[in-house]
This record gives sequence, structure tokens and C-alpha cells, in this order.
Amino acid sequence: MKRTIAAGLALGIFLLLPAALPHYTGVSYEPVTAAPMPTVNPRVIESPPPQVSVFDRVLPDVHVQAEEAIIPVQYLGYWDLLFILAETSWRPYITSNTFYAEELGMFFHDDYYRDKLYALMMCESSGRPDAIGDLDTGPSYGLFQINVRYWNQLIGTRDVLDPYDNAQIAYEIWKHSDYSFKRWSCDPTGG
Repeated sequence: MKRTIAAGLALGIFLLLPAALPHYTGVSYEPVTAAPMPTVNPRVIESPPPQVSVFDRVLPDVHVQAEEAIIPVQYLGYWDLLFILAETSWRPYITSNTFYAEELGMFFHDDYYRDKLYALMMCESSGRPDAIGDLDTGPSYGLFQINVRYWNQLIGTRDVLDPYDNAQIAYEIWKHSDYSFKRWSCDPTGG
């Protein structure tokens, strides 16, 4: 009996449903005319500004000025330094070593050499690839202040003011110094 009542209700709803719908939902057999095509006004899409290299940045230098001209000064930041180091023998030491600490249940990134090399660069040259220091032992050049008298055999024909060459020479000094930064006046390890 319940099934019969339920079937009757379903049939009644099915038959009465079209009458409850608004009139415009019905099917029209009149031909449809195409809508006019909208006019499109072409617009010129501006290209994004070219990316500026770290070496193209010009900052006024308050210390070095010529008559009626400011000498452009370049300063390298953390990521600028990492891009340079990635092209040298420092690459395996600056890539992030990830390890899992089971006792803490977490992954950690070892950025030891990244941070130490950045601290060394900032202490020695303030991030200026063209920095020149004059000490009692002779002039020092570049990001890592390579002393040309003391490290002449490592420099050879390389340009110590080129950031890439300077970083490579710094790697060789670090390697010859038993993998320590003690050859620099600014030891980032505090040793």
C-alpha cells in the first residue's frame, strides 16, 4: 500500500511539474537570428621591462666622486653572491644540504657555508666587487679581498676584480688553509 501511494505521488509530481514552470522555459520553434559580432579594438600589449642585472645597478657613492659625475658602484646581496658562487668550486658547499632529524621529526637545511661566505664578503668588501684595500702586506682586491702579494701564485692571469675569479681564488685559499677562513682578517667562524 505504501508503495502504491509513493508511486502515485511521484507520478503526480512528474505530470504536474511542467505546469509549475514559467512560460518562457518552453521550446520555441522560431528561427534564431545571429547576434551581431562585437567589434574588437586591438590594443598593444606592453612588454615587461627588461630585467636589470646586478652589475647594471647604479648607486651613488658618497665616498668616490669625480667632478660633476658620480662613479657607479655595485653592491652584491646574498642571492647575488650565491649566483656567483654557484659558478665556482664553492657550488657543492653552498647548495642546501637537507637532512632529517629523527629525534625532532623534522627536516633541516644546512646553510652554514652560504651564511659564512656572505658574512665574509660583507666584512671584507661590503659586497663591492671593485673594493680595493691597502694593508701593510700589500693591496687586497675584490669581494673577498685577495692579497695580491701573498697569493700571487694562485692569482696567475686571473682578474681579481672579477667577482667569479675572486670567488674561485677565495675557494683555493680556503682549500689551502685546511678548509678554514683564518687567512682573512674577518673570520666569519669567529675562530
